[in-house]
Amino acid sequence: MSALLSFDPSLRRPLLDLLVHVARVDPMIAAPQLAAVRGAQIALGLVDVELDGAVLRAPTGAWRVIASGSDRERSLAYAAARWVALADGVLDDAEVALLGALRRQLRLGDAAVRLADTIANGVACRTRVESLAPHRAFSLLVVDVARHAERRRALRAA
Repeated sequence: MSALLSFDPSLRRPLLDLLVHVARVDPMIAAPQLAAVRGAQIALGLVDVELDGAVLRAPTGAWRVIASGSDRERSLAYAAARWVALADGVLDDAEVALLGALRRQLRLGDAAVRLADTIANGVACRTRVESLAPHRAFSLLVVDVARHAERRRALRAA
């Protein structure tokens, strides 16, 4: 949870909005995707947000403010979006297109996307294999992104 403390609190609701948007893009919204969004909601401490109605409404676009966040925040947003898209075990064409657009809007380079993809894929796999609760899986995703961001920062400083 301490890694989440470095994520700007004002970006937590927009991040949840992004994850709802990702879940809605899937033509067959599945229970695992909704569970992933609910897990992120819990880990982000946004339990006052009513998700059932949010999933049924058109996306607000509030998530776009994440583009003004730090490298770590933007990487986390992309990794979390991929993780939600992978929650049902399938990346369909609409999700791939959304992730591509998200990458451009968040101004993420190839290396950052590859790393975020690797982290999201690993957490999605661990979630299924270890039967992790979605809020724990999201927390693991946050920690992994933060750990890799810190390593990159240390390497640049050396």
